[in-house]
Amino acid sequence: MIIGITGYLASGKGEAAEYLASKHGFVKRGYGDMIRAELTEMGVPLGRDAEYNHANKMREEHGFGYWSKKIVESIKPGENVVIEGVRNPGELPELKAAGNFKLIAVEAPVEVRFDRVIKRQKIGDPTTFEDMKAKSEREAENEDPNKQRIQPCIDQADYVVVNDGSLEEFHQKLDKIVEGLQNE
Repeated sequence: MIIGITGYLASGKGEAAEYLASKHGFVKRGYGDMIRAELTEMGVPLGRDAEYNHANKMREEHGFGYWSKKIVESIKPGENVVIEGVRNPGELPELKAAGNFKLIAVEAPVEVRFDRVIKRQKIGDPTTFEDMKAKSEREAENEDPNKQRIQPCIDQADYVVVNDGSLEEFHQKLDKIVEGLQNE
């Protein structure tokens, strides 16, 4: 089984992937991990803008499914995988073609997400609410099909999980989805 996780900045994508890995035995893969590895190999300083630009450049040069193809090629037979950070609908056909793929969208209000960003203090994260809203809008939809287009991914999700409560509530919602998928 392959589960992709999509959603806006600080919606809980990473937490969802970590939880599915630790609680349900999924192997975690992430677009961001691959992008950061390539940037490090190239000697480029890491940060949200550098990652965003590199991801878009690779999609433009090698096609929409560039990152998904790399992930699919890394999956071993019989492995259950959770993929964190599906951000472009052009990545979905490659994942769907791999078989037994489901997409989960994680959503949270921008105010909740901004509070998380301030608490985590990750390099490259917005530092003002206005910047947070601007980054979310930039990543939502884009005229350039090679760039991040999170909203169309959310629109195509098989499941939507609202992550605006406690961590325990979020985990319970994820458990219910996984249990349903295992019973299909």
